[in-house]
Amino acid sequence: MSKELRMLRAALNWAAAENLIPKAPTFRIELTSGAVRSDWLTKDEANLLMKASAPHLALFILIALSTAKRREAILSLKWDDVKLHLPGHEAIDFGDDVGNKRRGSTPIAGNKRLIDALRTAKDEATGPYVISYRGERIADVKTAIAAACRRAGIRSIGAHTLKHTAITWMVQADMTYERIAKFTNTSKDVIERVYGHHSPSFVAEASQAVSF
Repeated sequence: MSKELRMLRAALNWAAAENLIPKAPTFRIELTSGAVRSDWLTKDEANLLMKASAPHLALFILIALSTAKRREAILSLKWDDVKLHLPGHEAIDFGDDVGNKRRGSTPIAGNKRLIDALRTAKDEATGPYVISYRGERIADVKTAIAAACRRAGIRSIGAHTLKHTAITWMVQADMTYERIAKFTNTSKDVIERVYGHHSPSFVAEASQAVSF
């Protein structure tokens, strides 16, 4: 039922954008905790995946793991959206929210690996899009990620797994849900409900509670 409601809301959002109905819907849909949301990569697996990827895909993966942004937001990035000119204040502007998909600006200051990769890619860029191949925008990365997983010798994942991985790492580092929510433009309730079981504090408290 949740999937059908999301499809309905997407259709209504489109209809509102086309002025076919007075306004977009405001109802919320509770996310189900399917198995896909428990899937995440270890940092060793992430490095293996990066090494097995072509440069444009490796950059996509690095951005996804560093910002927890969705596939569409990353693929639509242009170099004008990447702010690298002021050291200590580097950021990526993912633009306005799209429907219920939150984007916003994400600071990347201090993330030397990502900043260096972006600088290198920008110097070599022949087109306006950050994720591109031979100057052309990449339409999707599904096939490329699947092939990279095979080369890396890890289980097959989708682009969504990268977002889940980034948030999981933050929770595992015991960042507060509020800070994670602010950084990723994801609601605190979703962070706590979907990823909270990864928190060392949660595990320690639960273990202590049932110890006898």
